[in-house]
Amino acid sequence: MPVVYVIGAGFHDLIAARRFLEFYPTIELTIFEADSYLGGVWDCERVYEELFTKSSLGMYEYSDEPMICYRTSGKQISLYLEDYARKYYLYHRIRFNTRVKNFFRLEKI
Repeated sequence: MPVVYVIGAGFHDLIAARRFLEFYPTIELTIFEADSYLGGVWDCERVYEELFTKSSLGMYEYSDEPMICYRTSGKQISLYLEDYARKYYLYHRIRFNTRVKNFFRLEKI
């Protein structure tokens, strides 16, 4: 069985993992996250209460999981990403507090 590693559990990393599993459901996929929480720059431990996005509606959402808010706070994005990871069975694949220092490819998939 092929093994795939995703480095990071940020906004784009989660969708990459989800899509990879959608097309290759039998692969062994692990997400390595250096921090103790997912979200990258939207990590709930990084965002402060007064932080809101300045981007237009739809910029911080996945096409298959709409975000209802017009003016979105950093905390809402953080919760949105956590909900997404749980809904699509990605959360249990994340290895938190695991920093990747280097890697190499063993074989082609």
